[in-house]
Amino acid sequence: MHALKHFPEDFAVREIPLGGLSDTGDYAVFEMRKRNYTTQDALKRIAEEARKPLKDFGFAGNKDRKAVTAQHISVFRGSPSLQDLSLADISLTFKGFSPRKIALGDLEGNSFTITIRNIDGAGIERIKKFEKENKKTPSHIPNYFGPQRFSSANHLIGKALVTRDFRNAIGLVLQHDNEHSSRAGMSLKENPNNTISALRLLPASTLRMYVHAYQSSLFNTLLHHLLAQNPAPLLPTIPLLPIIGFGTEIGELESHTQEAANELLQQEGVSPRDFINRQMPELSSEGGMRAAFFTAPDFRITGIGEDECFAGREKATVEFTLKKSCYATVLLSYLLEGLPDAPDDLP
Repeated sequence: MHALKHFPEDFAVREIPLGGLSDTGDYAVFEMRKRNYTTQDALKRIAEEARKPLKDFGFAGNKDRKAVTAQHISVFRGSPSLQDLSLADISLTFKGFSPRKIALGDLEGNSFTITIRNIDGAGIERIKKFEKENKKTPSHIPNYFGPQRFSSANHLIGKALVTRDFRNAIGLVLQHDNEHSSRAGMSLKENPNNTISALRLLPASTLRMYVHAYQSSLFNTLLHHLLAQNPAPLLPTIPLLPIIGFGTEIGELESHTQEAANELLQQEGVSPRDFINRQMPELSSEGGMRAAFFTAPDFRITGIGEDECFAGREKATVEFTLKKSCYATVLLSYLLEGLPDAPDDLP
């Protein structure tokens, strides 16, 4: 089994921003470089040091913890002097001003430089073959959501919220979400029957993340089912698949997708209308459409050699660019291992 992120430096990511900076504006924009931090944790650290509320900070995408990453952030009424903060494994470089806060999705994509370790000879040959064939005709990779989306139980909590099983949802939060479980647990002890109040002690963005994780799980399962029926990912016939929400009209989908979606929803015991949450309206989710495949036309190998961390094995360093919402881990797993046997087998 190949190894990713053996060291944070093995997984380098640089965000490709939308641009649009100026000399004036209410928001100072910085490039934030971090190592061994999630985006949220890095921002909390900066906010504490700068003595500013976390809500003043904006960012376009969550970046991995075990990685070296660079991304643009915005700070409401922030001073360029914030780049002088001295923080271990976090640095800021002032880029300019903007009239608006950077929001989730405000990016073109991400560029990656990744060292893959613990590869055998056959794996090296697969990487070389992929690079050669991809230069001629970019390979179409199944556009699964990567494992970062789900953590240990995000999608399970999301399903419990969608199905209004709030007691199960708070139980899963207390079991799996160490960051947010403390206040919710205390509230539940004081009022065991008021599970919604306990859930609302979590940040609204976290609760929405759980619902989105469940929608992502449904997407992965639907895509996997369709590929199992017609395993020809290099010749995709399905350009878009639904991220199921209350706006999804199953009857308007192509016949084979419609049949697979109906079967999936029946198995899950949910319907698109369940994503209208009248008890917690802030968690209602419309859904949308997502490309079923993605490409990495600029994929290239920049180095191959003996792996000093795994005896008798090799390592390869590769570079490529992906559009936003596409996962490098999915590309590399597909490249080295092919299609997963089941959606839960994603890296």
